[in-house]
Amino acid sequence: MPSIPLGEIEVGLDSKEGDISFLSHAHLDHVSPVKGAKKIICSEETRIISGLNAEFFSSLDGIKLANAGHMPGARQLVVENGSKIVYTGDIRLKDGILEKGAEIIECDELYIEATYNSPEFRFPDPFEVYADIQKWLKENEEKIVIFGAYKLGKSQEIIRVMNEAGIAPVVEKEIWEINKRYEKAGIKLDYEIIGSEEAEELMRSKFAAIVTPKKAKRYFAKQISEAFEKSAVCAVATGWAIKYRFNVDKAFPLSDHADFYDIVEYIKQANPKKVNFVHGGEGKIRDYSNHPY
Repeated sequence: MPSIPLGEIEVGLDSKEGDISFLSHAHLDHVSPVKGAKKIICSEETRIISGLNAEFFSSLDGIKLANAGHMPGARQLVVENGSKIVYTGDIRLKDGILEKGAEIIECDELYIEATYNSPEFRFPDPFEVYADIQKWLKENEEKIVIFGAYKLGKSQEIIRVMNEAGIAPVVEKEIWEINKRYEKAGIKLDYEIIGSEEAEELMRSKFAAIVTPKKAKRYFAKQISEAFEKSAVCAVATGWAIKYRFNVDKAFPLSDHADFYDIVEYIKQANPKKVNFVHGGEGKIRDYSNHPY
């Protein structure tokens, strides 16, 4: 990822390049390139959830942070240095259960995330998907439910969806470790860690478990079913459910990113003179100044 100038200093965009690094949010693909930076600008939630050690700033002269909607603490970078430059980081325009949608900011130059950069990606409103998940949980309330979700961000979103349906899931240790950071950032979730006495009590009858996506497969659900002598089903929640099939009983198209149409809408409202598309965690920049959108 490049850096952008701010007076006599350079600000790295989700990288340790430059004099100070901007960390848009706490997902690993954005945290890893910033590791080793001595000075980082980010939100307080991102500072806590990322677990990085550095000198942190929440603002600087010429810099503002704006909500990105991607996950708790996710922010866009707004730099005013003669012209106005916006780097969105990963964004979701639609409101989610743990955060409001991204703010659209008018600017002269825009660096915008474009993970889902094809018209085939049109995501439903997250709250419609939450309702579908809760309905599916209700339909399978007599079964063991294995739900696959990325350990940071999506797992906590699904936990809150389950909590609002009256379910406290059991979670793997690596998800539990992230949950504790969320709690330090002021986000309360109701769950039990696998292996605890409380989790063992829940698992004596019907229960829901949240695991990493690689485990949320039909064969794993079958193993759980045989071990607990109770029918088990599995599901995942990902934006890629729009395009790909998964070895699960149910795949929910829940994404924490902007879809193609939201990307277009952001560009239209921001009205920049120059647009650069940032492709997910790849850090690739392309100039789309003459793009028809």
